Amino acid sequence: MSCHDRIRTDPIDVLRILGGRGAPLEPLIVDRNQVDDMPFHSMTVTGRAVGGRQFSGAGIGQSCAASLWSTLGEGVERLCLASPPPDLPVGRAQDLPGQALTAEQWPLFTEEQLRAHDFPWSNLCEDLICRWSCGVRLLTGVPYWAPASLIWVDRHADRFTAGFSTGTACHTDPAQATLSAILEVVERDAFAILWEARACVPCLDPQAQWQRPMVRQLDRALAHRRQRLLLRDMTTDLGIPAVCAVIQDLQARRPALVVGTAADQTYEAACFRAASEAWFCWTWMRDQHRRDLNASFDRAWEETTVPKDMRAHAFLYGFPEAGFMAQHLTAPAFRFRSVAAETRSERPALATQLLIQKLEAAGFPVLEFQITLPEIAALGLVVHKVLVPKLTPLSIGRFCRALANSRIRTVPLCCGWSHHGVLPPAAAYPHPLP
Repeated sequence: MSCHDRIRTDPIDVLRILGGRGAPLEPLIVDRNQVDDMPFHSMTVTGRAVGGRQFSGAGIGQSCAASLWSTLGEGVERLCLASPPPDLPVGRAQDLPGQALTAEQWPLFTEEQLRAHDFPWSNLCEDLICRWSCGVRLLTGVPYWAPASLIWVDRHADRFTAGFSTGTACHTDPAQATLSAILEVVERDAFAILWEARACVPCLDPQAQWQRPMVRQLDRALAHRRQRLLLRDMTTDLGIPAVCAVIQDLQARRPALVVGTAADQTYEAACFRAASEAWFCWTWMRDQHRRDLNASFDRAWEETTVPKDMRAHAFLYGFPEAGFMAQHLTAPAFRFRSVAAETRSERPALATQLLIQKLEAAGFPVLEFQITLPEIAALGLVVHKVLVPKLTPLSIGRFCRALANSRIRTVPLCCGWSHHGVLPPAAAYPHPLP
């Protein structure tokens, strides 16, 4: 849930109901900090789903209300993701009543990866027996099945990748939840390609007149601290604005490097959201590195082999020693890419419809799965999970990389990106996204 969305439900009521005795959420931690002229509120909420699985949600905002909604939204998403129905059907794809996701639609691992010793994941195959979840193809309304391990972050026996939350969104408006979920999938596809291809893409000017005041203010505040903000244009062949915001410390202090990513209807919105995410990550990383003064790059590197917590990715890049792995993100910008005038639909339903049509026209079906728990629905909230087959999922750790997805190689060529090529399976670098 975006911390900048205006929604009707009272966040205090949500917290009271979900955080009461025996409820899934635990007390909220409120932490207000101020760095130079960039005040912010950050909050964290933790909890346990049915079965004892722990989850957490965190958020940041320039106001207490914005931070609270962002935090609760992510906490509710994680609660729903950790709570799969107990009666999911088990079987083969051909036994299901209707269409099901195929291996061709979800390319993940190459033969070289699968042959590696102790490689823990597998590709989707025709005869695989697994648990399934039924969603819908949004353009046609036709039911569509997908393996449950691609929907919920749960301890399923079938593993096509480590559990991930990409494409999940919470809101009071179902259309806005769907829109946010699709945009996150597009964003992760763009960054996965950018990272795996080690591409150096053009920069956008953080001081451009079309940028929102917060972006310009953040750029100035960082420059005052001998840091810099780079806004990388990672828009792919889909033509949907996608931005990678990089905050780099120019004096090699910890945290040395953080990133935030976003896709949206316009570059203005994508830059704002990516810069906000990067700033959130930087404030969290600063506190983590201050608390763990004995942490080392070598230990952090080992923890990204198959991370139990995706935040290990970001923590690693807090060390200056990690900078060589992200040189394509920190390359200097000698000129900025110009941006034409843009229009943004303020009607989520219309924007979602146009986005679905654009993706379908490019050959990418959009599948949606309702994962809202009854107690969450009773609060007027919805949680949607979206899959877009054939787009590139984000890698996890150093080995769970979707190298069989051809977009990693074709998109940089199609978009004219300067790139250094894909690293072999045994020589990969973990990406810096948490």
